[in-house]
Amino acid sequence: MKLPELVAAFSLFLALHLMLTGSAAATQVTLYVQNKCPFPIWPATAPNAGNPLIADGGFYLPSGQTQRIYTPLTWSGRIWARTGCKFNSNWNPACETGDCDGRLACNGLIGTPPVTLVQVALQEDHSKPSFYDVSLVDGYNIPVAVTTRQTSQKCTIRGCLKNVNKLCPQELEVLNKKGEVVACKSACLAFGDDNFCCTNEFGTPDKCKPTIYSKIFKDACPCYYSYAFDTPPPLVNCASREYVITFCPSGRVAAYQVTLNVHNKCLFPIWPATAPNTGYPVIADGGFYLPSGKIQRIYAPLTWSGRIWARTGCKFNSNWKPACETGDCKGRLACNGLIGKPPVTLVQIALHGNQSKSSFYDVSLVDGYNIPVSVTVRQTPEQCTIRGCLQSVNDVCPQELQVLNKKGEVVACKSACLAFDKDIFCCRNAYGTPEKCQPSVYSKIFKDACPCYYSYAFDTPPPLVNCASGEYVITFCPSGWGDAHTSI
Repeated sequence: MKLPELVAAFSLFLALHLMLTGSAAATQVTLYVQNKCPFPIWPATAPNAGNPLIADGGFYLPSGQTQRIYTPLTWSGRIWARTGCKFNSNWNPACETGDCDGRLACNGLIGTPPVTLVQVALQEDHSKPSFYDVSLVDGYNIPVAVTTRQTSQKCTIRGCLKNVNKLCPQELEVLNKKGEVVACKSACLAFGDDNFCCTNEFGTPDKCKPTIYSKIFKDACPCYYSYAFDTPPPLVNCASREYVITFCPSGRVAAYQVTLNVHNKCLFPIWPATAPNTGYPVIADGGFYLPSGKIQRIYAPLTWSGRIWARTGCKFNSNWKPACETGDCKGRLACNGLIGKPPVTLVQIALHGNQSKSSFYDVSLVDGYNIPVSVTVRQTPEQCTIRGCLQSVNDVCPQELQVLNKKGEVVACKSACLAFDKDIFCCRNAYGTPEKCQPSVYSKIFKDACPCYYSYAFDTPPPLVNCASGEYVITFCPSGWGDAHTSI
């Protein structure tokens, strides 16, 4: 084919392509479903009678991701988010909230309430209204916002001012197997009474009024339907070919968790690890990779206690075990509850969702040291900050406490208790009281280098911090390497 003919053929192909894609775009509406929650969700869709199924009725959506789904120009139905799903398990339901008979693809099934429900009624004919709203008439699980792609103020249904799950009366709570509140029923769903459900003799706006329960919903989420005859109706009429549905529009669900911002300021990669205390869940799969200079957000329940440490010098693709020079947990990347092999610098945390109880944290060298770490709340007040070390303990570690890598480099420093296993160093048996167990020449080396850390079991005054917060910052190598006065 000659060049002019080739150009002509390509031009024809391009024109046809544009016609076809333009035609496809003209026959559908795009819904951008966005997950800003700090956990995965499984959005689901259910068409109203006479309307086709869209997006197979459900799909997986990781945290921070957006999925485009498509509807006909005229379509009506419901969209909601399922949470806490395990489709590879043998139990039914598969999801903690919004489950549809244990299926990933709901295929027209309506999710089990309570869920926060997006209701959509789109019209191809722009002379007819295209409505959408968010309803809590059957209850709430997570917040959601809806708007057109151009984000007009009058076309926006905003998220909630507060998390309903945090305010939910006990009689409306839905708990998961861990005892956490994962959803909040409406009074209608919980009790089935006509005065709550706006049915029978209460089936008119004059007779069915807001209740103490619907007012809790309305106060938290003023842009949503809080009961069937909510007035003025929180219904939006905006025709568009593109809408955005955002779950957790503010980015986190404060009633569920505390955010731990794990920051690596070391000049090398680390592999942070977590191990829960007995009775608490594993967080962040027990471990992850964190390159130099990067921050990873991980999440813990409001009430949680456990340990966090950094592993160094890891090679998980090697055939040798352990995989890490320090802090190894049987050669695994995800420790899944295993405690790392000491010596490591250990962050110990005890969080309480009940603000009347104390939330404590400390840094311990009782079993030894590998790298420095600082801990503080997000707002960084002085009284809530555990600072890093004045110098690296590895640089001053006595030979009898040293841990060497294969190159002969000091990569960690054992405590005297770990190295010698003597009661006098371990504060046990005859030395099991603060009066009998005193600082040793070894613990003093740790204390001089890292004055804000526990240097031995009965260190006094206890370097324990009591600061409740929804967000903490844990920084390994807070100054790049060791300056205790560098801010996080």
